[in-house]
Order: sequence, then structure tokens, then C-alpha cells
Amino acid sequence: MASIVSKVSSLLSNPKGVEAFISKGLEHFDADHSGFIESNEIMACVDKVLHLAGIDRPHHMHIEGVFNKVAGSDQRLDKGEFSRLLHLLLDRLHKSPKPAAPLAF
Repeated sequence: MASIVSKVSSLLSNPKGVEAFISKGLEHFDADHSGFIESNEIMACVDKVLHLAGIDRPHHMHIEGVFNKVAGSDQRLDKGEFSRLLHLLLDRLHKSPKPAAPLAF
């Protein structure tokens, strides 16, 4: 099974693949099909990912704090904001095979 770093490297080597990944992610996590990811949808996303990874969920306030910084005053992620967040996460994973430091927004 390929490591997460090699999977991310492969994904980042194909810009069209990254954009398709972002579009699919937005479509998947936008439960109400509004074209935006709202706080409740991001919480469901984080819960699902952490559960699949076998990681205990941090307090919702931590997740909401990151979401609020990225989402801005409208409290929802549009495609551009979601793309920025995923690019930051993917870049951080690509550059460091060890656990990444907290993201700065």
C-alpha cells in the first residue's frame, strides 16, 4: 500500500487531478448542494475522516476555529476557499512525511 506522502506527491504532480479532487471533495461534502460547505458539513467531514483514520476527534471549538479563519465572514467555504484549504493541507503533507505542524491562516 502506497504511503500518504507518495499518494499526495502523485496527486500534486497532475494539476488537473488536483482540481478534479477539489471539485469532487466539494461535491461530496456539500450535503445540501448549495455550492458551499457550511460549518455543520465541515464538522461531518472531519468526524468521518478522523473516524476512518482511527483518531479521536478534537474538541469542536478547535475545528470551528480553523473553519472560521478559512470561511471568513459568511461562515461557509466556496470553491476557492475550499481549494485554498486543500492546497495548504496537501502541500503540508507533501513536504513533510512526519506529522505536520498546525496550519497558519
